Amino acid sequence: MLSCWHLFIFNILIVNFFIKCNDKIIISLSSASKNIDNSIKIINSLNAQNISKDSYEIVLILFLNDYKNRNELPSEIQSFEQSQLIKIILINEELTNLSKLLTALKEYENNPILIININCILPNGWLDMLINDHKKIQMMP
Repeated sequence: MLSCWHLFIFNILIVNFFIKCNDKIIISLSSASKNIDNSIKIINSLNAQNISKDSYEIVLILFLNDYKNRNELPSEIQSFEQSQLIKIILINEELTNLSKLLTALKEYENNPILIININCILPNGWLDMLINDHKKIQMMP
């Protein structure tokens, strides 16, 4: 769990250090079709946090070969997208750490990007702490 947290902080610090970011944090996760249930749990966990939706956006990156179109997605994922709780990006490349990062960077080049491992479930309150830390970093000269 500690390594996941360090990855989060590293992503936010690096992006903030080198470019002036927008305020909204992009929470990027991805899933192969066999692990989509884990993504649903993480998305539910994120949306249950007591944080303004204006502070973050959840992006789910999926491999197009796993889901030819959005109708093949689990109904809960479709519901998240229809309710604008997440944005889904289907890519033609296999899901690797690099393809996930590049996809998120192309879409949100001026936002801090937080890449979540679907095996890493964090406790309530972590998103609030992360966003508050991000705001403090943004205020630094």
